[in-house]
Amino acid sequence: MVHSNADPGLAELQKERTFGGIGATKVRAVPCIDLSNFEARKAEIADQLWQASTDIGFFQLVNHGVPQEQIDQAFVMTERFFALGFSLEQMRQNLRDLERCISEWAGRSESKAGSVEDAANAG
Repeated sequence: MVHSNADPGLAELQKERTFGGIGATKVRAVPCIDLSNFEARKAEIADQLWQASTDIGFFQLVNHGVPQEQIDQAFVMTERFFALGFSLEQMRQNLRDLERCISEWAGRSESKAGSVEDAANAG
């Protein structure tokens, strides 16, 4: 698949017109994207990610190499985050915890892209 830069915004708006609305329910399968042999398949995988992200908005990754224990931790952290209610301090602590987990999974001691808390505070 080749991505055209010819007015991608218009194409996206045309897609969005078909989403939701009364009587406009569509049944879609969540794409499963295989990350095995990543180095040799980067372009193919990128195309699959783009297609899934723009067509459906969701995807599932397989053969990614992330241990199940870390995936389970991410779900626990997500549950904790959404169970916080409206306490700003609790949200901030959970964001710091999430940032720490993401940094550990990425194999670095601290985030180089700025903190999640900084991004939350910017909004």
